[in-house]
Amino acid sequence: MEGGYQYRYQDDTGDYRYRQQDGNGLPLPVVPAFTGTTAINSRIHSWYGQFGAVAQKLEYTLGLRYEHSVREVLSLPRNQTYSLTLDNLFPSFNMLYKPKGGLALRAGFSRRVQRNSNFALNPLPEREHSETLEQGDLNLLPEFVNLGELGISKDMGRSTLLATVYYQGVQNTINRVNRVFADTILSRIFTNAGLTQRLGVELATDLKLTKSWKLYVGGTVYRFTQAGQLFQNEVIFDRAAWVYSVNANSTVQINPTLSWQANVNYLSRRITAQGEDSRFLIPNMSVKKSLMNNRLTIMAQWQNIGLGFLPTNEQRITTTGKDFYTSTNYIQEKDVFLINLSYSFRQVSKRAKLPGNEFGDKEF
Repeated sequence: MEGGYQYRYQDDTGDYRYRQQDGNGLPLPVVPAFTGTTAINSRIHSWYGQFGAVAQKLEYTLGLRYEHSVREVLSLPRNQTYSLTLDNLFPSFNMLYKPKGGLALRAGFSRRVQRNSNFALNPLPEREHSETLEQGDLNLLPEFVNLGELGISKDMGRSTLLATVYYQGVQNTINRVNRVFADTILSRIFTNAGLTQRLGVELATDLKLTKSWKLYVGGTVYRFTQAGQLFQNEVIFDRAAWVYSVNANSTVQINPTLSWQANVNYLSRRITAQGEDSRFLIPNMSVKKSLMNNRLTIMAQWQNIGLGFLPTNEQRITTTGKDFYTSTNYIQEKDVFLINLSYSFRQVSKRAKLPGNEFGDKEF
């Protein structure tokens, strides 16, 4: 049995002065619409309890957390204060059952909170670039995530097979949405965009093909739905689509001091409240060599492998409305080569375990 009390206090104040150049050598005048002060104060009280037990082949934990949170946002020169008080319960349950023969059954449920960043609360607009203004929402609600899953795994010699059916529901989903600010400028706003749900299955296998060759292949496919409204019912949406992802990792231990590793991650097209995000691909590869009784290590990495024709590390984001259409292809670095050289003067057999706080990390 474990129980406790946790307290969080945060105070964040920002002064913003936006100046605009109207000519070379001239003074930079202040733009009042983009200038001001935002002060955010948050206080969170949390009481929690958790019970865990082992009964022969069954292990389980039960947890419950009660949270009282108060958030106040002051916006100047509007001189407006926005307060948000929330009281919530966050239950959790995890079970592991191992009947026999390397078989394991898992079940779990948890409710968590994903808090807003202060950037997403700041109501003062900023010029992201010549075509976009970006601003936050003083009334933004945190996301509440409900996750339930049933899984099974089977050990077969040196290999493992895993399968999981899961459901995820996110209340008050935070999206960046657009509306027209001027003829050639969009206003991008952080807002709560309704309820999103994912119902899917994940399959994975961890194979030891030979004594020196390991291969992991996993993937998930789920039905994604999103429903809600934007801009005081000006935009009402109810969308659904299939989404899938594939992850693979292979490691070859060529000899005791030389290893090779490659991995690839692929995520399919996904819908948003106003449009879609395109597929996303990331392949990587590395070679590692150890010398001088493992004191000296040389690693060569090839990140974001593009080869001149793969659509690596790029993604097209498209949004549409009744009076606008925008589509931008974000292309980031490809074919990045890194060489890392490290030498250990003293080999440490065991790393120091530093204290951590689960409250800010997992939030149960």
